[in-house]
Amino acid sequence: IRPDSLENVHFNGKLNTEDFDLARLTDLGDMAGKLSMNAQVEGTSYQGGSLSARMDGHISKVEFNNYEYQHINFQGDLSNRKFDGSFSVRDPNLQMEFFGKFDINDTLPVFDFTANVDRARLFPLHLATTDPTYTLSCYLRANFIGSDINEFDGEINLVNSLFQKQGKQIQIYNFNLYAQHRPDSNSMILRSDLVDAEIYGQYEFEDIGKATGRLLAHHLPAFRDIIKKNPDTEDESFNNFRYEFHLKNTYPITDFFYPEIEFARDSKIYGNYNPDIYEFNLEGDLPSFQYGNNKWDDLEISLITNDSTAHFLTTCGSLVSGSVINMENIRLYWNVESDSLNYSLLWKNKDQEDISMGDISGFASFMYRPSYRIPRIDIDFNPGKIFIRDTIWDLDQSGITVDTSSVEFHKLQVRHNTQSLAINGTLS
Repeated sequence: IRPDSLENVHFNGKLNTEDFDLARLTDLGDMAGKLSMNAQVEGTSYQGGSLSARMDGHISKVEFNNYEYQHINFQGDLSNRKFDGSFSVRDPNLQMEFFGKFDINDTLPVFDFTANVDRARLFPLHLATTDPTYTLSCYLRANFIGSDINEFDGEINLVNSLFQKQGKQIQIYNFNLYAQHRPDSNSMILRSDLVDAEIYGQYEFEDIGKATGRLLAHHLPAFRDIIKKNPDTEDESFNNFRYEFHLKNTYPITDFFYPEIEFARDSKIYGNYNPDIYEFNLEGDLPSFQYGNNKWDDLEISLITNDSTAHFLTTCGSLVSGSVINMENIRLYWNVESDSLNYSLLWKNKDQEDISMGDISGFASFMYRPSYRIPRIDIDFNPGKIFIRDTIWDLDQSGITVDTSSVEFHKLQVRHNTQSLAINGTLS
């Protein structure tokens, strides 16, 4: 150790620690634990408190996220919260190499590195909690600035990524995420084997839930307590963007993470989002979509909202739900405005030997009650017809009232000639 005339301290030597408590040195809290390492260090501690050093060493163990990592070799230049160098990990549950630099001194951190993860067993590392066989391998190249997804400006490339768990795996050969963050407009573009996506405009993703709640409360103020938004508040949203998703082949993703969901190849979802003017437009073109035992074919979706109304229209070639429901040529429409909803449902099956069709429409209203979290719902049915197995059933004018603790039926009745099924009364 050698001080100079400027009160800087120059040092050169070995640094050894045994079970050093990292939590006392960092702001990681319980995430960080004990550190044991040996290193050759050469550098300078400056009068103002900054530090620069060259380090070359070995970490025999370090505790992080309640896991003890072992056998880490590192070398590089360390300057305050900046690192430029490399390290390798030869832990029983993590084998990887890192080359590059990161600088988290400024408001916008800078990252420029390559990471080759040969194998990561995520369950022992406490990065996955459900499947002990969950493993990951990938080659990652990153060059970006930003502390979160909203400020992300740069590019991330994943090559030959492999996710594995018991009986399943995903192989992604190329994944490229590119973004530009500018004061007036942003863009984010994803290109991969399985999904392409584009977002253009102003976005702040953590604000979307709050902004969407305000949009819903605007059209359905009776539900303000459930969605925890006052429809009269004018919180500014930082979102005004258009989006497009091309689901080229998402089966490997959904089968691995959400096996109850399946999108057909070449499904498309697109639209724009601007909650400050209550605008949320969504268009969907899905050759098929399956959720559990329910499957929709030739599904088209259109949602359009503005300051006064919200319109929803979906058409579907067929809907099969287990062995109970088999409907074709479906058209469902509803329109929402100030706690009221008009709806209509039409379908007509093609089988001429076993005709099935229907025409149901009506009106629903929602009543806000300050003493209750859930509003009262009144559903009215217009006279309609349901054709099942060559038999026409007439639906009479009727209604249902759903309250906090009861459901009241108002002359709900279907009729065929002298046969009828009627419900009238209160269920509580």
